[in-house]
Amino acid sequence: QAPRVDEAREEALYELGGERVTYQQFWDRSSRVAGGLKALGVAPGDRVAINLPNGNNWAYAFYGVLMAGGVVVPVNTRFSTQEVEYVVTDSGAKYVFTADQQLPDGDPTVNRDRGHKDLAAIFYTSGTTGFPKGATLTHRNILNNGFFIGECMRLTPEDRLCIPVPLYHCFGMVLGNLACVTHGSTIVYPSDG
Repeated sequence: QAPRVDEAREEALYELGGERVTYQQFWDRSSRVAGGLKALGVAPGDRVAINLPNGNNWAYAFYGVLMAGGVVVPVNTRFSTQEVEYVVTDSGAKYVFTADQQLPDGDPTVNRDRGHKDLAAIFYTSGTTGFPKGATLTHRNILNNGFFIGECMRLTPEDRLCIPVPLYHCFGMVLGNLACVTHGSTIVYPSDG
């Protein structure tokens, strides 16, 4: 199901007390992140780790990786240095988004060669019985989950959804963010700090 961005409110994505952007601005910025990743050598199918706090930059990174044809590897911001290194190495991440650097920026890029059955993301578990384990999700997995959760919540473009849970977790990203995006609803990200 295509996002209902044509029906979306003017104010569609923002950090609480931070930057407010429309869906068009959100799309444009994410596609420039994709172009920046491509310029850095990220190719379709490459893993890209996101080690960022909640906020617009996390969303730009997530959709930018997907627009570049890459596979998103969300990193738990509460992991120890050793756990972060393990996830990055185990996933084979070619690039890692971190809070101490600017988002990649390049010519707008949208790779349309990835299909519903292609890998979209690898979410790592908390590792309570050893090192974290990667759970793979296809594009169909995340889109269907996001869309149908939005349907169950009866989200509309007039709705605002505050997402206080971490975006590195599938609950925050897929069941929160994607539910809003597939229904044109406004997303609010409280600050992690």
